[in-house]
Amino acid sequence: MKKKLLIKKGVICFALITFLIVVFFIFLKFTTGSAGYIVDTGRGFFPENLIHWTPFVLESFINSPFVTTQLVNLGGFTVTQSLKIVEMSNVILAVIFLVLFAIGFIKKGRSMEDSPFNRFIGIGFFISAATCVSLGYLSLIYKPQPSWGNYINESRYFVFINLYLACVFIGWVFLHNSWKKSFLQKLIISGVSILLFIEISHNIYLHTKVILQPAKYKAAPLEELDYVYFIDLVNMLKKNNPEAQLYVVSDNDEMYLLTANYLGHKGIYDGYNFLKNLPVVKKRTILILPLYDNQVSTYRPFLATQNAQLLNRVNGVNFYRIDIAP
Repeated sequence: MKKKLLIKKGVICFALITFLIVVFFIFLKFTTGSAGYIVDTGRGFFPENLIHWTPFVLESFINSPFVTTQLVNLGGFTVTQSLKIVEMSNVILAVIFLVLFAIGFIKKGRSMEDSPFNRFIGIGFFISAATCVSLGYLSLIYKPQPSWGNYINESRYFVFINLYLACVFIGWVFLHNSWKKSFLQKLIISGVSILLFIEISHNIYLHTKVILQPAKYKAAPLEELDYVYFIDLVNMLKKNNPEAQLYVVSDNDEMYLLTANYLGHKGIYDGYNFLKNLPVVKKRTILILPLYDNQVSTYRPFLATQNAQLLNRVNGVNFYRIDIAP
């Protein structure tokens, strides 16, 4: 009876979450012009995009920028060499975990104990695999975004896998004793434990220094100068032109688009194609184009045709204004 009630509640929660997600996607479509977090950079077949992945397995146990820094400062390696070492370490760890999962499944299979931890391992494995496959597929069929790369280079997309692998490792150590009888498993656990120990010790050391000497390690302002200028610019234009509608066009940095939407204006995805055929507007419209230095040459013919005005250049970003009459 309790099991049926639990299943019923689970189905209700699943239906509610699914409904809310659908509503969220519809809202995104109407407010931003894009239902998904995908910038269409051009579709095709790009297998070279799958060569370099963010070191998501290694980062489950230690911060990869910290490793890279230590390899450069203490090991005498170049940045390129240190990045290759991190990448190879990630591949080795991924292979080790995949082999361990395969061995465990083949040996135990259906006889595996139906415990919460084992269910967590199974469900988490399929979610992790789905994450890698979906991100790999998107990277395979879309061109890399300028100055950003592709989906498998973004570590935040692998946060679930980071937490999952860390939890599986801790559960493996404390909930199972079979590893104590295997020299290879002892070696793997010792190596990963050293990584975790270094990561935890470094964080304790670093944050203790910041707490004890806050003035010395005072953080720089989080706001980038170009974002601060952009917000001030949009507010000023709206104040001086209350009758006009503001469109922000950007291909490279979604921060401008999201900020524009937040401030009550329109952020245009896929700006380059949008500008090829400017829409007919019913009221006076001001276009704001935040363009990075490497984008200006691509937009230059359009900017010249539309008599665009360069308002400012801040932190490597060029802010152009174009007025469109109804």
